[in-house]
Formats: sequence, C-alpha cells, structure tokens
Amino acid sequence: MLEHKDIKGTVEFDQETTMFFGKLIGVNGLVMYEAENAEEFAKNFITAVEDYIKMCEENEMPIKKEYKGIFNVRTSPEIHERLFTTSVERGVKLNTIINEAFDFYLKSQLQDKFAEKKYSSVKSMLGDCITQVYWEPSESDSYGKFLKKRILKHDCNNNVVVDKRNVSKFLEQKHHLTDNK
Repeated sequence: MLEHKDIKGTVEFDQETTMFFGKLIGVNGLVMYEAENAEEFAKNFITAVEDYIKMCEENEMPIKKEYKGIFNVRTSPEIHERLFTTSVERGVKLNTIINEAFDFYLKSQLQDKFAEKKYSSVKSMLGDCITQVYWEPSESDSYGKFLKKRILKHDCNNNVVVDKRNVSKFLEQKHHLTDNK
C-alpha cells in the first residue's frame, strides 16, 4: 500500500506488460494510476491523490468514503455455531464477539507478522546487497512491523527494490553484474 494525505492506494504489477498499476481505496469512485517503473509509479500515485482531492473540493464532495459498519461475513456453519454458542455463554451479542475478534486481529498485528515472514525470505534472497529494511516500532509487541510501503534498499547501483514483485528483476540484474566481473 502507498499512502499520501491519509489516502491509501494499492500496488500491483502485471508481468505481461511489465507495468505497475493501482487504485485508490476508501474513496468515492474509481481512481487508478499506472507506470513503467517504481519511481514514476509513486509520482503518479501522488498526482492521482492530489487530483482526486482537488476534484472533491471543487464539487463539494466528501474526500473519503463513508463506512457504515455493516457488511456480510461468510464463514463455515461450524464456526458460526461456535461463535453463537460463545456469545450465549458470555451473555453478549454475536456482533460483540465478532468485533472483539476483529479488534484482536488488528491490535495483535498478526497481518504484519505474516508480511514479516514473507519479506524475510525476500531479504535472504537479496543477501549482502541489503543496506536497510524500513521498520516501524510496534506498540503492542517487540517484533516490530513493516511500514506500509515495505521498501528494501540495496547498494547495487543505488536501486530500490519496492515490494516482492521487483525482486526478480533485481536478482536478474545482480546475476548479470556478477557474470560480467
């Protein structure tokens, strides 16, 4: 995810066209951006955010999408039964149990631990070229968590590897540089 002025956007990569693309999330409507490289992609994301905010202000529209807090959740009948039974045993509504589970997930940062595991394998592939991995200290535990941008820096030609999708391209370049020495 990218973030600018409290608006987030996705980061995707199409291997066939070798293009980065993404869309703003949490906004009214569909706003997309694309580019051929990471630097241009980041600039286009910022431009998309700025243009979207300007359009909202000119048309007196809310910038962020309003969430009502109501959505359907699909689960197995077994989990549904266990959740309902737990809510009855505790004397609370099913929504309370669900909200506690969501809150626990978000506060425990389990999602960031999955990302940490995923990106540690990327870091090991890059080996000695890694100079820095951006981390943000975690308030809830001592593990720390990746920032939303998940950027790995390396010294080889002063490039920046953004997310896992650019790693294979970097590894090919690294291999090519090693072969030519």
